Amino acid sequence: MMEKFHVLGFLIPIIFLVFCLAWLSTCIVITKQKTVKIIEQFGRYVSTKEAGISLKLPTPFQRVAHTIDTNLLSLEESLELKTKDNLFITYPISLQIQVLDPVKACYELEEPHDQILSFVGSFIRSEAGKHNFMELYGLRNELEDEVIEHLGAKMAEFGWEIKAVLVDEPIPSEAVRKSYDAVSESQRNLEAAKNQAEAQKVTLIAEAEAQKEAKRLYGEGIASQRDAIAKGFSESISKLAESMGTTEELAAAFLLQMTKFDTIRESSTNGSLIITDAGAGFEIGNTLNLQNTFKSFMDKKA
Repeated sequence: MMEKFHVLGFLIPIIFLVFCLAWLSTCIVITKQKTVKIIEQFGRYVSTKEAGISLKLPTPFQRVAHTIDTNLLSLEESLELKTKDNLFITYPISLQIQVLDPVKACYELEEPHDQILSFVGSFIRSEAGKHNFMELYGLRNELEDEVIEHLGAKMAEFGWEIKAVLVDEPIPSEAVRKSYDAVSESQRNLEAAKNQAEAQKVTLIAEAEAQKEAKRLYGEGIASQRDAIAKGFSESISKLAESMGTTEELAAAFLLQMTKFDTIRESSTNGSLIITDAGAGFEIGNTLNLQNTFKSFMDKKA
C-alpha cells in the first residue's frame, strides 16, 4: 500500500506539470502567411495577431475567435434579372474582393460573402433594368466601374474592398434566344433580298444603257447611210442635169421616173403585176418636158 501512495505521489506532480505546460502552450499563437487571427477575451475583441508567432493569455482568458484570410477572394453569382424590354435573363458576375480591415470584416457582417454578393447583385439588377437586352452587351465595362464607384465606400465600412467586378455576357432564355435568332435570320434574308434586287437593278440598267447605246449607234449608221445616199443622189442629179443640158429639177424627175420603170420591170418578171396609177404625181407638162429632154439627150449621144 505504501508503494502505491509513493507512486501516486510521484505521478501527480508530473501530471500537474504536463497539464500546466499544455495550458501555457495555449498562450502561443502561430499565424500563417496571408491570414490574421482575431483574439477575444471573454467574448470581447482585444487584439489582432499578424503572420508569425505571438503570445496571448492562456485559455480560457483569451482565445483565437476567428481566422481571417487576407488573400484576394473570388465570388461568383448568376443573377436572374429583368431588362427594360421585359426579358428575363441570367447575368453571370464575378467579384474580386479582399479584406481591408480584419476587425470590421469579422464583426460588421454576419455572412460577409453572401451579403456582399447581395449588395452587388441588387445594384446590378437596378442598373440593368434601365437598359434593353441588346444594350447590356455594350454596358459591361460601365457596370463594372459603376459597381466599384457606388459600392466601394459602402464595402469599406464593412472592412472589405472590391478590387474588380467581372460581368459576363447576358444569357437569355431559350425562347428569347430562338426569337432573336429568327429576327437575325429575317434581317439577313432582307439584306440578301436587297442585295439581289440591287444586283438585278444594276444588270437592268447596264442592259438598258447597252441597248440605248446600240440604238444610238444604229441610228447614227442609218443617218450616215441616208446622208451617203442623199449625197450620191445629189451628185448623180447634178451630173445628169449637166450631161443632159437641163435643170436639176427635171433631171431628178427623170431619174425618179426611170427608177419607177425599173421597179415595174423587175416586179413583172417575178410574177403578176397590178398597176393602179403609174403616172401619179406627174403633170402632163412635166411629162412632155421629160420626153423632150430625153429626146435631146439621145440626139446628143447619136
